[in-house]
Formats: sequence, structure tokens, C-alpha cells
Amino acid sequence: MSDQTEEVIVPEPLIEETIEETIDELEAEEYFNNERTLTLIRLFKNYKPLVAAGSIKTMKQMWEIISADFLNEHQLSVTPQKCENRIKVLERGYKKMKDKLAKGERPKKLFPYYEEFQDMPLNKKYAFVPGLNSSNYSTYTTVNFNNTVKPVTPVTYIKLSNVKQDIDDVSQTENSQLIEQPQETSQQILPQQTTTPRQPPPSNMVIIGDIYFNRERTLALIDLYKKYNEKYCERAIKTKRRMWYIIAREMTSLFKIPITGSKCENKLKVLERNYKRGTYLKRRYEFEDELKAIFGDRVVRPPVVKPSTVFNNRATPSTSTTPQQVTIRVLDPKATIADKIETVLLGIRSDFQIYYRERLNIERDKLSLKRQKLSMMKDDRRKMR
Repeated sequence: MSDQTEEVIVPEPLIEETIEETIDELEAEEYFNNERTLTLIRLFKNYKPLVAAGSIKTMKQMWEIISADFLNEHQLSVTPQKCENRIKVLERGYKKMKDKLAKGERPKKLFPYYEEFQDMPLNKKYAFVPGLNSSNYSTYTTVNFNNTVKPVTPVTYIKLSNVKQDIDDVSQTENSQLIEQPQETSQQILPQQTTTPRQPPPSNMVIIGDIYFNRERTLALIDLYKKYNEKYCERAIKTKRRMWYIIAREMTSLFKIPITGSKCENKLKVLERNYKRGTYLKRRYEFEDELKAIFGDRVVRPPVVKPSTVFNNRATPSTSTTPQQVTIRVLDPKATIADKIETVLLGIRSDFQIYYRERLNIERDKLSLKRQKLSMMKDDRRKMR
């Protein structure tokens, strides 16, 4: 009985989705278990309405605040980018399960945080534009985050068909209205714009700006670089990347804020560039004493040579080279133009001959050196046999 193998063809989109989900799960297991994921969802629910209300200006600042709170609760340094990526992965899984349930299909894998995402303030691609699909005259309302509805004054949307009217009729009606009711038009009050008041941020919220390094943290960074750079030079630390990772871990444990190795490296490069910059030589640099032990003195330009010093740039003739016979022709002022051109051409020709002769000797020396190497390799191969 012969063995028969069946070939199973799996569609490529299914393979790509499975690989992406597996990679996301493996990356998430390193930082986020069930407890940490619930903490991340709770922090996102608390701070996302503050971004829409204006208390937190940018989404980047919100993720930095979430990362700092996550560090205080679980004593684990997770960067803002990883928090954002984790929420995106959870949002993608929630939307997939929601779409399958809406279609009446049974999902292959249940989303474990489906109940927590029911009231999640997710990002919407398409927002409702008032009056876009309505009639010529319409009204709308604005909703605050306190679930209070405030009516807004009616908004008029003009269609293109209404614009195509007789200009004379429009001007006559406007003039008649101005003549009949001059006081009403002068006393017309513009509709007030309703603005939602900004909610103050909570007192326990730690807002981290774009500047991570004040003077205290910068001095700590310089001291840590001095300490671990010596170990790197002694090969106790193998790579620069590992060294910056250790420095970032020390900074995070000292100041209780998430700092990555790339931020520490970029900050030290900025310090070095400002320390060695020529425009700053006139005034004292803030961290000059600390950086002098690492990068040396702030000498940018080479020392000026005294005018009394004389250099002899004449090439001394070597005894090994054979003298070359070169015919030199001097231009005769009384010669004809043809003779002058011939003299110049002969000089150029002699220069080319000398150049190519020397070039040919150099190439011959290279070829002889390659032949010697080839013969030595052949001898070594014979000895190995």
C-alpha cells in the first residue's frame, strides 16, 4: 500500500494575520500580563477624556503620563510607545470580534477584554459633519464629557442652487430691508459661541514634558557615562548598545521616570556637540568641568604657527632613481605661431610620457607582488597536502 500525501493550500492572508497575531502576543507577554493590561486599560479610560477636553494637550503627553503611572503602580519601566502599541493591539482584537459577532459568525478566539472595551473612548475615522447630508436649514447640538447637552444656535448651509439667482432681485430685497428696518440691523447681536470649559487635571497626575534632563539628571547621566564607559573600554561591557541600556536602567531607578537608552545617548551627543562648538568658546559652558574629564580641553582650532618658523618643502632626490633625460624647449619670442604651438605640444607630450612610464612601473610592481602572494599560497597548499 503506497503512502499518499495530500497537499493542503492555506490562503496567504490567513497566514499573514496568524503571524501578526502571534508576534503581537509574544511581545505583549513580556510586559503585560492580565493584571497589567487591566491597569493600562483603566489608565487609558481615565486620561483619554482629558485630551479631548483640553487638559492634556497632546496624545504624546498622555502616553507619557500613563507610562509614569504604570511605573508607580507595578514598578516596571514601560515606554510610552509600548503602552500605545498594546492599546492598539487590544483595539484591533476588539474590533475584529465585534465585526464577527455583528455578522453572526463565531470568532475563532474570544477577546478576553471585550467587556472592558464596551465603554472605551476609541478613535473614530469618520466624524459627523453637521449639515453635510441634511437640508438647507438644520440645527445640531454639542455634547460635553459630563453628558450634558447644550443647544446651539441654528446654522445655515447654502446650496449651490440657491446661489444661482437674479442679482438685481437680491440687491432690491436687501435695499428694501435696510430702508424699512434700520434699527434692527444696527442692533443685531451675533450668536454666542459655546465653548466647553477645560477640566483641571487631577492633583495626583504627574505631567512629564518633552524635557527629560534637568541639571540634576544631566549630572547623573555624565557620572554614569564616566563609570560605564571605562567598563566598555576594558571590554567588561561588550557593546555600546548594552552600555546605554544599563545607563537608562540606572536613570529609571534613580528618578522614577521611564528613560530609554536612545534618549540618554542623544542627550550626551548634544552635550558633547555644545561643549566643542566654537561659538561657545567665549563664555563658560555649564557642564565644562564635568565634560573636561571625558572629552579633554575645548580646543577646536589647531595652534597657530609662528611666522619665524620656516618649513623646507623641497623634495630631496633619492639615489635609487635613475635620472631621466627630458628635452626642454624654451619659447622664442621671435618664433612664429606654429613653432610656439609645436613647442607647447612637445612639452605636454613629454609630461605624458613621464607620467605613463611611472604609472606603468607602479602597475608592474603590483603585478609582481600579486604573483609572489600567489606562489606563497601554492607552497602553503602543497605543504598542507
